[in-house]
Amino acid sequence: MSRSFRAFAAAALAASPAAAVGPLSFDVLWTHETNSQVRGCPGLVDTPEGPLVIVGTDNGDILALNGNGQVRWSVKIDARAHGWPTTIDLPAGKTVLIGDSDGTLHAFAPDGTLRWRVSMGNLSNADWGHSGISPWSGIAPLVGGGDAVLVVTDRKGRLSALRANGSIVWQIHLSERTHFPLIAMPAVGDLDCDGSDEIVVSSFDGRIRCFGADASLRWVTPTMTNGEAGYHSPLIVDWGDGPRVLVLGDTDGQIRCLDGSGREIWKHQSTNCNIGLHCSVVPFRTNGQWRIFVGWN
Repeated sequence: MSRSFRAFAAAALAASPAAAVGPLSFDVLWTHETNSQVRGCPGLVDTPEGPLVIVGTDNGDILALNGNGQVRWSVKIDARAHGWPTTIDLPAGKTVLIGDSDGTLHAFAPDGTLRWRVSMGNLSNADWGHSGISPWSGIAPLVGGGDAVLVVTDRKGRLSALRANGSIVWQIHLSERTHFPLIAMPAVGDLDCDGSDEIVVSSFDGRIRCFGADASLRWVTPTMTNGEAGYHSPLIVDWGDGPRVLVLGDTDGQIRCLDGSGREIWKHQSTNCNIGLHCSVVPFRTNGQWRIFVGWN
C-alpha cells in the first residue's frame, strides 16, 4: 500500500467508454506524502471553498486535502483509520464518516469538527484488512428507516443501522464464519418503489440477503456464488425496467442480475478468470444500450 496519495487528471478521453481504444494516459496533478500507509479509498466532501479529499492512514491521521493537495485540516485518532471515508447528509449537515480498526465510527463536519463517535464493539484484530470497520466494510445512507438514517457493515459480520447522532437502532449478525467473518459494503436503494430503502448484502455462505429499512428480512437467494464472493459488494442499478441488483462471483467468474424480489434474470459466465477483490462494476449507456464494465484478474 502506498504512503503517498496522488491525484490524476485524464489527459485524453474518448467520447464514450465504448469508443476508447488502448490505455488512457493520465497526468499527475499533485502528490501528498503521508507518514503512514493509506489503505482505503479516499472520500470527497463539498465545502464553500471547494471540495476536499478525505484520506485515512494507518497511524490514525485523517487528512482533508484541497484541490491543490494542501492539508486544510487533520485529526488524529487512536487506531488505524483504514475505513473508506463516506459523506452523507444528516440533520446537522454534511457529515464525513470513517471507521477505524478498533470498530469505532467517527463523524466529522466538513471543517474537521467532531460531530460524534460511536463504538461498534471491540473489533480489533492483528490483520489490518479484517479488523474493525475495514476497507472491505461500508457505510451508506438509509431512507425510510424511521430513526435509522445510515447503515454500516463491519469485520464481525454485522449490519448495523444508526441514528443521526450515532446511536445504534438495530444490528443483524450475518456471518457465522469464525475466520474473517466480515461483510462487504451494502447496496442500499428502494427496490420495491415504496419510498423506503432496502439493504442488500452478500455473505460467505454464497447467498444474497435483502433487508428492509426496519431490519425485516425481505428475501434471501439460494446459494448462487462461491464463498469468497462475500468480499464483493452488490450494486443496485435501474436501466429503465425497475431496480436491479448486480451480484459478483469470485473465482467462479460470474455476474448475476436479480430483480427487486431476488429472482435471477440473467447471468454471465466468463471462463479462466477471477473477479478481483474490490473490482468496480460500472453501468453506462452508449448507442441506446446499457453496458457494464467489470474488472477481472
